[in-house]
Formats: sequence, C-alpha cells, structure tokens
Amino acid sequence: VGVESQFCELFERADHVVLGGVVDIERELERIRAEAPEGSVLQLLFSGYGLALGSVIEGTVGSSIKADYTIIGEPVNTAARVEALTRTLGAPILMTNDVCTSARGHWTFADAGVFDLGGEEPTSVRMLIGADAARRDMRATVMRRLALRASSAPSG
Repeated sequence: VGVESQFCELFERADHVVLGGVVDIERELERIRAEAPEGSVLQLLFSGYGLALGSVIEGTVGSSIKADYTIIGEPVNTAARVEALTRTLGAPILMTNDVCTSARGHWTFADAGVFDLGGEEPTSVRMLIGADAARRDMRATVMRRLALRASSAPSG
C-alpha cells in the first residue's frame, strides 16, 4: 500500500516537521505490524512517502455547488512520482535533494538514484537511512509466511 502525503512549505526546514513526522508514522506502522495477531491483515500494512520541496498553490477550487480543497504545483507532482518509487525501490521514505538540503537535523541520507520523473531534468532521489531496513525485513518475513500458508492450503 502506498500512501501519498503532501506537506505545505510552511517552514524553511524540513527536518523536525516533515521528516520527524514521517519517521514517527513509519515507526507506528512497524509497531502495529509487529503486534498484529498471526494472519491479521494489519501485518500487510505498509506505506510509502515521497517528499519534494517548493512553492505550491493551495486552496478551495470550484463553485458554491461543488468545491474541493487542493494543492497544485510541480512539487506536488514530483512528490507523487517519488512516492511511487518507494514500491519499486523498497524504501519507505524517499525525497528530492532539496528536502535533504533543507534538513538540518541529525539525519542520514543515501543516494537512491537519478530518475526521469517527467520534469525538465532527471531528479536525484535520496532515501532516509535507518527507516527502510526494518521495513524490508518485516515485509520479507510477512511475504514468506503468506507464501507458506498459500502452499500448504488444500487445493479445491
């Protein structure tokens, strides 16, 4: 399951607000999976976060009959495309270099690669170190359990 999250650029620094929040969510999901009963659908609860930084337009669009709240702009599109990479790369938290540059906390990043995300130039994507290893191990364990359960199920 991929969850796309967008955060408005309310702060010039992405460290405590955005990265800290995403890491807290990821840790809570790990706890839920670990405490879920054997065979529970909660063991399959995974999420992905794509982060990009930049100016956006936000507000309500529409008429008095139908109105929607929306956020539009290139960073929104980039964040959605980076989030899609979380499934391909198996890393729950990915971001553009701008987010890494803005982060001033004690975060460790690694290059995830350079990707054509539909912008004018290829985008360098980075991953947050430490947040993905536990997720990858947990997901592999769950998938092995499901494969064993499926192979031992009576054929009908």
